[in-house]
Amino acid sequence: MDNLQLLLNPIPTSLDANLAALKARGNLKPATRDQILTTFINLAEGALAGGERLFFFYMGHGLMSRISFTSEDAIVPSDFLDGVRKAISVSSILRFFQAIPFPEQFCVLDCCRNMSISEMDLDRAPPRMPDPTRPAPDQFVFYATGPGLVALDARGMLTDNLLDGLKGAGRAKSWSRQQKQYEVSTARLFDYITSRFQALQPVVPGAAGGAQNQTPRLGGEHSQDRTLATLPESAVSPVSLNINLNPQQANSAIDLLLMGDRVNKRVPGTQALLPIPLKPRIYTLTVESTPQWDPGDGTWELEVYEDMAFPVSMTLAATPQSPAPPPPIPTPTPADPAPAPPPPIPTPTPAEAISTHAAAMPTHAAAAPATPIPTPTEASTGELAILAEDPLAALALFEEDGTPVMYGDRPCRGNGSLKVPNLPVGVYLATMKTPEGPVAKRLVRVEKGKSTTITIQPPETAVGGLIRRVIDRVGFDVNKDGVVDLSARVKSVAAPAISTVLELSRCATKYNQKWRDAGNRLRDVLNPSSQRDTTTHGHEARSGEDFQVMIAAEVMPRPLEETLEKLRALGQILLVSQDEVDFYLRQLRWQLWPMDAAPEESRPLEPSATPGVAMAATPTTPGSYWFRVDSKDRRRNVCFALTILPGYDLNLIFHQVESGRIFVSQFMEDDRPGQDANPLKTRRLDMAQRFLMRGDLGQGSSTLEALLDDADELNPIAGSLGGHVLVKQGRIDRAGAIGERLVQLHPTLPDGYVLSALDLSTKGRERESEEAYRKAMDLGFPVVAENTMRLGFGVAQMRIEHPRAELLNRVVERLHPGLLWTAWMADPDWPKRAT
Repeated sequence: MDNLQLLLNPIPTSLDANLAALKARGNLKPATRDQILTTFINLAEGALAGGERLFFFYMGHGLMSRISFTSEDAIVPSDFLDGVRKAISVSSILRFFQAIPFPEQFCVLDCCRNMSISEMDLDRAPPRMPDPTRPAPDQFVFYATGPGLVALDARGMLTDNLLDGLKGAGRAKSWSRQQKQYEVSTARLFDYITSRFQALQPVVPGAAGGAQNQTPRLGGEHSQDRTLATLPESAVSPVSLNINLNPQQANSAIDLLLMGDRVNKRVPGTQALLPIPLKPRIYTLTVESTPQWDPGDGTWELEVYEDMAFPVSMTLAATPQSPAPPPPIPTPTPADPAPAPPPPIPTPTPAEAISTHAAAMPTHAAAAPATPIPTPTEASTGELAILAEDPLAALALFEEDGTPVMYGDRPCRGNGSLKVPNLPVGVYLATMKTPEGPVAKRLVRVEKGKSTTITIQPPETAVGGLIRRVIDRVGFDVNKDGVVDLSARVKSVAAPAISTVLELSRCATKYNQKWRDAGNRLRDVLNPSSQRDTTTHGHEARSGEDFQVMIAAEVMPRPLEETLEKLRALGQILLVSQDEVDFYLRQLRWQLWPMDAAPEESRPLEPSATPGVAMAATPTTPGSYWFRVDSKDRRRNVCFALTILPGYDLNLIFHQVESGRIFVSQFMEDDRPGQDANPLKTRRLDMAQRFLMRGDLGQGSSTLEALLDDADELNPIAGSLGGHVLVKQGRIDRAGAIGERLVQLHPTLPDGYVLSALDLSTKGRERESEEAYRKAMDLGFPVVAENTMRLGFGVAQMRIEHPRAELLNRVVERLHPGLLWTAWMADPDWPKRAT
């Protein structure tokens, strides 16, 4: 109990033994605003030596406050009084925890998220600077419900199901053959909680009728999955596997072979339903039949962690016929060359897939064995190749219990294809992950001395909303798995986002592309066919530095009637129809001005050829800029720090999703003479940003790696983001090298100097580090938000005097939550009072 702090409201007058013990230690206090913030500070001061895990559990009221064009979550103290004792921002709490040396951090927010639908000031946990030499912690945040929705009162659904999952219920657990125990990982626990919510179908009724589904959400920034609980084998009860055989006439003609860890059962097919008691784990089911019957695939990998039924369908085999004689093989002639052999399965390069240790033996993440590495000729190993239709699909390979297969110290990941030699025989889990969360999984068995190839399909997610309308409008094909077929050059795209299509469309419009039919159709997303030979809004195609912003807004679900009435009373713009989306876009105004100059008059956006998308474009000169976009009645002032580089175009894409949350993507494309934008590199950068915006540092880093290793160029956005992620991973030497390369290739970009300064400081080269920080300040502000935070802490720590130092402090204190980019909430009349 010494490590437990409990804040309650009200504190019971009669205490049970546990509460009395906490009170005796001084660890039971009221859940007031001041006490919550004081507890955070005491935790940081008392945890300097670090620890393994940090748990933060909050149950009570929660709210979302509108912040200009998006929203922020907050917890509500017991003495909340808006403007006096405020709600506390969740993003500031998570950022505060990131600076505390606990590598695993778990936050459970079992509360509603709808208490406020208007703009509201929030309190924040005090900012702290993480140690750049230590990897950032993995944070996992369990939300009881989606943005803007209440949780069911007094039900505690998230907590109840979370506790059940931690005890090993259902598929929350997996069996580890190596550790000989059951393990509950964060990913499996959240999947279990989600399945329970879906089974229970919790709905939040409205006072005026109607209802909305309550759905949990997993947030937080993390590089890998983590194990939350372990259970001995004896603590888990058997489950039942029921095999449904169809048709019954085939039952006497087949045998079933069930194999797994310490299980080798042969079951004659003598009845239509065969209940088999089993320990929960993965099994291989094989059907052996007489020639009369065809079992299809005949072998299946089954994940049996709860009672389940599995159908086995048999069909009558076709009557064998004498095969026709093969046609004669023609003799090749110069005019009729011999056909080329089929192309081999592509093997990813180290940067593209797994790591530079391509010949190493895969090891378990928990403990790498110190045994000699077997050669591929040994019968104890096999080879696995995983393919996907999308050449950039995010693939990964895991042990059957969900532990990543490792090459050296790196998880086995790839894009589009993944070839893994020297795998010990056994069952593995192949996955394809989309940036927005859904994951496709496939179990596969690797056999002795054999090479196995599988093609994994993307998760079955509906392609809808604005992206579907765009795709249908320009005539791209979408198959049943949601893969969009663009062209041979642009390739197929799994789980496309509106940012993907808009940036490819801008490239096709702006540059002299050789994308053929796909390029013409992509141009139609922004411009009617009559404007194909010009850039957006009729600007003539030109070289030089252009700035463009695109705003895409989705039609939102219609809220409950009482919420609608409150929104109307507050004068909020509702986006529950396409007409309202179009009206909202017409109200937006934008400004772009040099960082040390006064802003020009704001201008409206212009509609694109696609309803729901508006944009603006203007020629610029290289330098540092401020940018803002908002409605005419702006009550907040969110400003982005941007850098225009010589010879590069800059494009910002804002996508407001159905929940009202806004994702912002940033692209810089080389516009020097003779350049042709590479669609796969553009897509890779887009995917990396989407993974990072969702908190998936591991997959975001893996997706960026090929761009960081590009021998021809280092894209400034890829380098700035990649260096930032490397710092988060504790790879400060590599981040410093990326910073130095950015300085050499893009000497007017502040991010490179900040990354270099961090590396120099850790090596004790303080004078050079100070010079690098000062140079970054001379140029403006980094484009990546956390690079700006690092600059702020570096300037403060070294007591650097600079004309922009005061403004830098204000920017760091008021960075907009949830954005990758440097955007801060300025005073409404800024920059009239200060520049």
